[in-house]
Parts: sequence; C-alpha cells; structure tokens
Amino acid sequence: DAGEEKTTHWNMRALLQKDMQTGPQALKQKEYLTKVAAAPYEQINQDPDMAAFVRSYGNGIFGDKCAACHQAGGQGVPGLFPNLVDDDWLWGSQPEQIQHTLVNGRNGYMPPFRETFSDEQLDQVANYVMSMSGLEANEAAAVKGEQIFNGEKGGCYYCHTSKGTGMYSQGAANLTDRVWTVANVPGKESTEEQLAAIKTVISDGIQRQMPAFSSRLSDTEIKVLVAYLKQLSGE
Repeated sequence: DAGEEKTTHWNMRALLQKDMQTGPQALKQKEYLTKVAAAPYEQINQDPDMAAFVRSYGNGIFGDKCAACHQAGGQGVPGLFPNLVDDDWLWGSQPEQIQHTLVNGRNGYMPPFRETFSDEQLDQVANYVMSMSGLEANEAAAVKGEQIFNGEKGGCYYCHTSKGTGMYSQGAANLTDRVWTVANVPGKESTEEQLAAIKTVISDGIQRQMPAFSSRLSDTEIKVLVAYLKQLSGE
C-alpha cells in the first residue's frame, strides 16, 4: 500500500546516503582528503595521485563556490572578476597568499579620480599607463602622465609603485605586464578605444569584493581549492 511504498522509498534513500558516506568511493575520498591535509603545498601537485584527486575534487568545489563569478573555466569576466587561468595574481601567487585570500576574502579598491584630474590629466595618465605596457601611446602626454602618476596629485605610485609593477599587499595590479584585470583593453580594437577604457577605470575607480570562505569551506577544502587554483594557472 501507500505506507509500504513510502517506507521503501525512505529506506532506499537512507541506504543511498549511507553508501555515499561509508561506501568505497567515500572512503577513498576521505583517504585523499587526509593526505592533502597532511601534505605541504609544494608536495600536493607533485604527487600524481594527489594531483588527480585535487583536479577532480577541487573542480567540484570551484564549480559550487567560485564559478558564478570567475566562470566555469576560471577565465573570469573582464572588468568584473579576475582571470584565474593566467599567472597574474593581484594578491600574491604563493599558496599561503591564496589561502589567505580564500579564508579572509578581499576588498579591491581604487579611488575615483574624476574630481581630482581634469579630462586632459586623465588622458595623460591613461597614456602613461598604456606606455608602461608597451602599447602605442601619445609620448608627450605620457611624459606628463608619469609626473602625475608619481606626484602628490595622483599618488598612484603609493600602490602601483613608481615603476608600475604593482603591490601584492594592496592588491594593486602590475601595469607593465599587459595583463588587464579591470580595463578591457584586449577587447578594444583601436588605440582610441583602449585609451578610453583605461580612462574610464581611472575616472570611476574600482570597488569590488570577494567574500570570505572560512565559514563556507573546511580547512582541508580550502587547501584543496588552493592546489586546484595553482593547477588552473598552470603553476
């Protein structure tokens, strides 16, 4: 009768849950999680078996917790969410730095300069930023832009350094490596469009947040995810 069907249904569900928790696959998973938890970061991806486990299990965590912003393949969204498959890291590429990012979250901020710079000065600083990455730029404007960048009016060097190489402690991008984390320069065809994209970022500033995962993932899951992100970036 209906009561027996219901009982059978719940019994089967209970058996399935038990198998998921204590079956051979679950026990194997627990074994590898224990191995990863005990291993130093540099050993995890060098061990073929642990690396394969990280690739599979880490992909599941990434798909559940990270892909909504960084996309399923980790390529990010230009201007919004960083690309995780290149070797450029805003907050540092060492496993401990990535772990800190995941545990505590990050607040990315650059002040808007629309009230600080005139349109001509915005143009000059943008030309200097383009010149630092080897892109075509107005040389005369770039010279004046460098003075603003490294002067008190701009103060850009405080975070990006005087050479534009960025600073992990501030999450400040390296402006010399042609990796564009906010301005979608690669998506622009002309020099004018590239310049406009950079000017928009300088004018509007940056304010974005990544949540902390300390309460959403266990310590071991975070460690797996760190190792998985290192795989994604090809390191």
